[in-house]
Amino acid sequence: TIRCFTISYNCLLSEFAEHSRKLRELEPDFWAIHTTNGMSLAGRKMYEDAILELEKGAESSVRMPLALHSLLSGYAMAGKRPGVERIEAELQKKKYLSAGFLANIYARLPDSYREKTRILSLLEKAYQERDAQLLNLKRWPDPWRSDPEFQNLIQRIGLP
Repeated sequence: TIRCFTISYNCLLSEFAEHSRKLRELEPDFWAIHTTNGMSLAGRKMYEDAILELEKGAESSVRMPLALHSLLSGYAMAGKRPGVERIEAELQKKKYLSAGFLANIYARLPDSYREKTRILSLLEKAYQERDAQLLNLKRWPDPWRSDPEFQNLIQRIGLP
């Protein structure tokens, strides 16, 4: 089943990349095309190309928060902490960053578990704010899923 899902997901990413290429021919500077293409590249683990596309999307959107959120995700997927911290600071100034989203970003970085206290604090804040990002907790990587404090939060939220 997982193999079928992986094959389907990869086919969708390839199909999406082709649609994105065609759209870029029609409107080469539209920020959403760069952003969605960048996320497609990141999903295929082509991180350097993804970051370039996501940066283009952020620039052509005039640093719009939605484009910056995608750029932040791209840096996290690529494991590039300096990029994550730079874009986080920019979004914090604009006040467009939820605690749940930020916790999710930092949890995906290499060695994120060493920042356990900070990430659990962000998750607790997200819980207090009823952040919809918490609905994705069951998909977090290990060692998070096996952490007792993390499990406690999942139980309090009521996730199965």
